[in-house]
Amino acid sequence: MKAERLITGEIVNPFYSHTDRRAERDAGRRYNVPQFLTLPKGEIVEDPDCWKLCLGEPPAMKPADDECRAKVLAAMGSVKRRAFLQNLTRQNMPEVRRQMGVSQLEWIDSMMETYSGEIDSLAANASQSATKVSHNEF
Repeated sequence: MKAERLITGEIVNPFYSHTDRRAERDAGRRYNVPQFLTLPKGEIVEDPDCWKLCLGEPPAMKPADDECRAKVLAAMGSVKRRAFLQNLTRQNMPEVRRQMGVSQLEWIDSMMETYSGEIDSLAANASQSATKVSHNEF
């Protein structure tokens, strides 16, 4: 399964060592291992789980092959995903938020930020469906 990176990313370098850096600095030498590695925009990633990075708004990746595209479309249209987004919307209601602790509020805020585009499109689709139903009743 393949996906193309849409944005430049950054990951922690697994070869970077704070201990080695300190030792080099104490010895008066420069430590030449970067702490982070840059993931270039346009990179093709081949991984069985790369389809997950094609979800969300905005996505970090887009499908680069048919297998990934099929998996993304299946996930975006799934009943479970729609229920998850509807549950997030309910949890973000003022009456529910008043009952949450600080860590829960931070979690729901980060989730709403991550999924806001999908939640907005879900709400728009629901209002269009409701309008069609009300027009068809007459």
